[in-house]
Amino acid sequence: MARKKLFSGRKIFVARIYKELDTKQLAKKAEIAESHLTEIEQEKMKPSIRTIIKLAEALDVDVETFFD
Repeated sequence: MARKKLFSGRKIFVARIYKELDTKQLAKKAEIAESHLTEIEQEKMKPSIRTIIKLAEALDVDVETFFD
């Protein structure tokens, strides 16, 4: 049976740090509010699929990068 993959805001944080971006820079690139990004990274909220795609594109990574 296939294992269900779970979204991880922590992985966005790690990718952002690896790309040497601060929250303001990434939020601007992904066209989302900085406060929204912070809540996603701290796993206080789950983003929409559209937001996950925007973040992946802004970080130049595959969407799968954000899932366990």
